Amino acid sequence: MMQKIALISFILIFIYLYLYVKLESFDGSTITTIPQNTNPLPTFAIPTIKPDLPISNQLSSEIARVLRISKRRISNLIFKGDISSGKLQVMFNILDPNAAEIVNNESMSKDVAMLAHTLTLNNNFKVLINGISIMLDKIQTSNKDINKFFDNTNLLDITDYSNSKYISVPNDESLTKFYKLNIDKNFNIVPSI
Repeated sequence: MMQKIALISFILIFIYLYLYVKLESFDGSTITTIPQNTNPLPTFAIPTIKPDLPISNQLSSEIARVLRISKRRISNLIFKGDISSGKLQVMFNILDPNAAEIVNNESMSKDVAMLAHTLTLNNNFKVLINGISIMLDKIQTSNKDINKFFDNTNLLDITDYSNSKYISVPNDESLTKFYKLNIDKNFNIVPSI
């Protein structure tokens, strides 16, 4: 019995390895070798271009790099525009640092927001996406509340007027008396003032 279990497990392991090798060879990835640099001069760190990453991932990584914070702190990233034009409009939130980021001396969210605001005002907020230098600007938001179905400022004037008149009207006690429902001896509901 033990020999049969060992034989079956041995066969299953070989089938698994065979399928793993076959599937890995068909996934389309190619292995490229990087030529060794024979130049004795030091090379400087050049940001790597990763065109296979979505633009939103590249953009959040680059924003985090420019602001000197971790990528985790960039949230709710919204962007408009075309990369080929060299300009994007962005809007994002900056989260507070966690304990590990505080140990790494990352700035608080208020300070990072001020830095981002200063960079956009001075047109110095530049990131590199797919090898293209792109200047970031704020998305212009309207002051209108998106939950409003209509924008009639005259209604606000009417509201202010009615509030001022309501406060100035003397309060009559008889107007504020309401009926109460009580229960009598026979357990019937009887209204009373």
